[in-house]
Amino acid sequence: MAEVTVEHLLGTWSLVTWDITYDDQRPVTYPWGADAQGMLIYAADHHMMAVVCSAGRPRLSTESVRKAPIEQKVGAFETYFSYAGSWELRKDEIIHRISYALNPNFIGTDQIRKLTLDGDRLTLSVSDDTKGVGRRHRLLWRRDSSHAWLRIPGL
Repeated sequence: MAEVTVEHLLGTWSLVTWDITYDDQRPVTYPWGADAQGMLIYAADHHMMAVVCSAGRPRLSTESVRKAPIEQKVGAFETYFSYAGSWELRKDEIIHRISYALNPNFIGTDQIRKLTLDGDRLTLSVSDDTKGVGRRHRLLWRRDSSHAWLRIPGL
């Protein structure tokens, strides 16, 4: 496969799945459910945004999030993930430099992901270790042609 270029990534991507596999052969897990939803945007000026959430999130019992019961606020936080910042492509990986995030611990970090592109399918992955068990996060995205206006004409 040819090397991925900046132009290949520009535009909007919709989440297909986010799964985690484990070195100890435990079953695959889905952090926001097998039917999670999400959007990933790579802009030509090298800004980016990522949002992932559980499908069918319940509405709060109040119109103001500040007036919602604490349990509902926690539930909303635990079913939603987002960050934004800038991005840089390096051969077979992409670096997301985080400026804004729902989780404040992400701000100021570089999130480095392995990258593969197969037609309109983009896979971002990262491996880590938790409690002595290796695991691999894999996020599969599909180009979202309904947001084609975000892409550079002719690409």
